[in-house]
Amino acid sequence: MLQIAVINDSTAISDAEIHKMLPAFDQQWNNDLQNVWGLTSASFQFLNKGQTPDAGSWWLVFLDNSDDRAHWHTTT
Repeated sequence: MLQIAVINDSTAISDAEIHKMLPAFDQQWNNDLQNVWGLTSASFQFLNKGQTPDAGSWWLVFLDNSDDRAHWHTTT
């Protein structure tokens, strides 16, 4: 199963607000898109500040500025 690390690097949105979104991410990926796009199942894991995503996981990062490309296309 694909692991998606959810990371909050934003000051504009709280961790609590992101936690509320996780069920919607799961619904969208595993129920709405999986069959249409032929995706494998995925689990979304919120990471607290300082936690490192597991090797091989995909990252979903919340940023204040879309020009912050330090996180784009990062591999571990």
